[in-house]
Amino acid sequence: PGLFPYAATEEFKRERENYSVEVKALSNEDGRLFNGRSEWVIGANFFIQNEDLNLDSDFGNLINEYETENVSLFGQLDTHLTDKLTLITGLRIENFSAEYQDSNGIDITTSEVLFGGKLGLNYQLHDDHLIYTSLSRGYKSGGINNNDALPISKLEFDTEYMWTAETGLKSLWLDGGLMSSINIFYSSRRDAQVKSSIPVGIGAFEDSITNAAKGTNYGLETELDWAVHDKLRLFAAVGLLYASFDKFNNPDPDAIDVDGRRMAHAPTYTFNIGSEIYLSHALTLRANVEGKDEFYFSNSHNEKSNSYALTNASLEYRTGDWKVTLWGRNLFDKDYATRGFFFGNNPAKGYVSEQYIQYGDPRVVGLNVAWDY
Repeated sequence: PGLFPYAATEEFKRERENYSVEVKALSNEDGRLFNGRSEWVIGANFFIQNEDLNLDSDFGNLINEYETENVSLFGQLDTHLTDKLTLITGLRIENFSAEYQDSNGIDITTSEVLFGGKLGLNYQLHDDHLIYTSLSRGYKSGGINNNDALPISKLEFDTEYMWTAETGLKSLWLDGGLMSSINIFYSSRRDAQVKSSIPVGIGAFEDSITNAAKGTNYGLETELDWAVHDKLRLFAAVGLLYASFDKFNNPDPDAIDVDGRRMAHAPTYTFNIGSEIYLSHALTLRANVEGKDEFYFSNSHNEKSNSYALTNASLEYRTGDWKVTLWGRNLFDKDYATRGFFFGNNPAKGYVSEQYIQYGDPRVVGLNVAWDY
């Protein structure tokens, strides 16, 4: 009683064009360097993205244009120091530029030169066992938030850099019938790009990407792939992840403090377990169960998803150049959340803040027919 319905509409008319070209040159046996001990690869990549946005909304109309250009050069050397030990060195140099214009007369141009690289060692312990380790510096280029509603001070965000150390073991067992791998990693993020959503009115939010945080990620990934016999294959993959903010400078002064908290959309475990059964030369049955632990929906509130596991299967029939596949995803029709929000539509009229959830796909069944000519 006393509550009033609230309705609003937004229509995003977005056009995006992407153009990319990449060229690479690789060494053959005659082209190796340093007396034939170093294999090499060099290349260049060119990428352009043009995006136009026309937003027709009850909260205001927005028009803008955003163009980005990435030009990069990269190379890698794999140098065999001994018959068992290989040194890996890689470098990437990139020039990033962006231009933003909107109907409010704002015109921003930015440009930056970025550097990334890798230094690693591979040791062939045995014909069936490879130990590897590496230290790398990666980056995610900065840019401009494609949102006319933001103040000028929040339109630009800077490049994020991440240092990663990892080591692992890849192995073959049972005369090559069983393949295994295990990887341990540690990453340190600086100027981490984080999506922020700040309430600015009834049902309205100020969404942007900001350099809000320093973060630490570490964990373990392992995989098994076992050809039990010519009629059965089993596979499994498990990932464990700890990802938290060491420091989070939230652009919303009224927001929660997430220093030391897990990052959004970073479950502590994920897994995928399944099998392939070869019923005949032409008929293959596949089934798997995939799942993940609970995770925070956002860095702006404490709402979480539930942990879940989904079952998928397919039956594939091949004859000549034809392939017919009957498939199903989420066969038990489980409800699982992929995104979540926490706000009140209109507290002044008595609406309390509560969680709003976006669910993933329900049970989906389909039939694919393919002709490989």
